[in-house]
Amino acid sequence: MTLDDALFVKLQSLGEVGAHIEGRLYRGWRPQGAALPCVTCFRVDTQVIQGATGRTNTERARFQLDVWASNQRTARQIADMIKQSLDGWSSESSPATSQFFLEGEQCIQEEAVEDDEKPEQRITQDYCVWYYAS
Repeated sequence: MTLDDALFVKLQSLGEVGAHIEGRLYRGWRPQGAALPCVTCFRVDTQVIQGATGRTNTERARFQLDVWASNQRTARQIADMIKQSLDGWSSESSPATSQFFLEGEQCIQEEAVEDDEKPEQRITQDYCVWYYAS
């Protein structure tokens, strides 16, 4: 299982979050017209660690999770549930990881596309983790 897969499985297992988003957890970008609330998840970058003798098998990955909702209160509730479950989580199975840690969070109000639409609310969380890349 890849690190990306392990994170996605972890997110799918969060019962409270799942009750709010009703299975609307997406890798990468949110499908156009997807119902709210929902969560998107993707790897932003990977830093390969170089040692004195060359490349090591240790890497640092950063993931972005976006919580999308029609109002700030719902977005905040879901983001807080994710933070409570994911911040400090580690995986002992392959790939083994150190603890995920929340590096930053940002609240964003998206502009309405149509004149009669309300702006969507988005909370973006960045998580980092060190792991052993086999």
